[in-house]
Amino acid sequence: MSANSVTSLYQDADGIFWIGTVSGGLNRWDRERGAFRHYRVQDGLPSDDIVGIAGDDRERLWLATRLGLARLDPRTDQIRRYDVDDGIHGNIFFIGPAYRTRDGELLFGGNGGVTAFFPHHIEDDPNPPEVAITDFQILNRSTRLAERLAPGSVAGDPTTPPHLVLDHRDDIFAFEFAALHFAAPDKNRYAYRLEGLQSEWVETDAQRRFAQYTNLDAGDYVFRVKASNRDGIWNQEGTSLHLAVLPPPWRTWWAYGLYLLALATAVATYLRGQRNKVERERQIAARERAANQRLRQADKLKDELLANTSHELRTPLYGIRSSARSWSTSSRFGAIDCARRSTGPKLSPASSSGFQTWCYSTS
Repeated sequence: MSANSVTSLYQDADGIFWIGTVSGGLNRWDRERGAFRHYRVQDGLPSDDIVGIAGDDRERLWLATRLGLARLDPRTDQIRRYDVDDGIHGNIFFIGPAYRTRDGELLFGGNGGVTAFFPHHIEDDPNPPEVAITDFQILNRSTRLAERLAPGSVAGDPTTPPHLVLDHRDDIFAFEFAALHFAAPDKNRYAYRLEGLQSEWVETDAQRRFAQYTNLDAGDYVFRVKASNRDGIWNQEGTSLHLAVLPPPWRTWWAYGLYLLALATAVATYLRGQRNKVERERQIAARERAANQRLRQADKLKDELLANTSHELRTPLYGIRSSARSWSTSSRFGAIDCARRSTGPKLSPASSSGFQTWCYSTS
């Protein structure tokens, strides 16, 4: 049980018990399985206060609530709501007064009196509503769609789906739509989605007939919207609008091409610089090798010159040294006095101790 405060109890032809509660919605109790199923506002009920339950000849349940009537089909779990706009005498019903006559008429008592009707006379409107996009806004300002359509697109022509083009500055935009069904326009419902961004339908009511989007990535999208009438009959085809969001200039294909070209140029410049650097280093190394070679040759020539010069100098020096030694030897072993032996200007040999000396005299 969803609540302890029970207001009504009904058993259908299949032996299923239906229990109405205050603030707990409707409870379905299957005695054979011993299981409960709950129906609440989020499942489509107008209120969680169920004050009366009655069945009709088609095994559908009619529920009196604090906010109008509801019809539940147990086979499909589809719920249809009714209020004063549909012809009932009031939206607030009392606990207890729910009755079915022998001829199948249902009676419910409420603050507006007794609402009586034959369920088979309450038929749903089988005609789904047409739906149209009534306004397009960019930055909360209305814009004519014709001004934004791509060339060749014709608004309203089913053979050429409209193609809306936006640029990167149109980062906030919205669509407004309406169902062209005026029996009870406040009860029309809508569902929309933007294919390429949303995978599920977003359902809304007549008080919020617009869809807003912000900061979409560049790409192609399709906005679709469909609508239902007050009886829940949907126009599944709806209407659609193709949408293209252009990328900013710095994210276009030609911009990426320029980026690639700049990158390739930078890489080529770097590689060329590296090659030039290697070539310069090679040339410098070659010049250094040549200079070192010349220095080695110069050193070799210098060594050879010094060796030759030393040899040339050593030869006469050795002669002088030998002569000096000879003179020194003659003095030691007794030189002949040339002046004593000469009587005139003549050259005559003189010997002493085996060494011969020439003396010159002028007298």
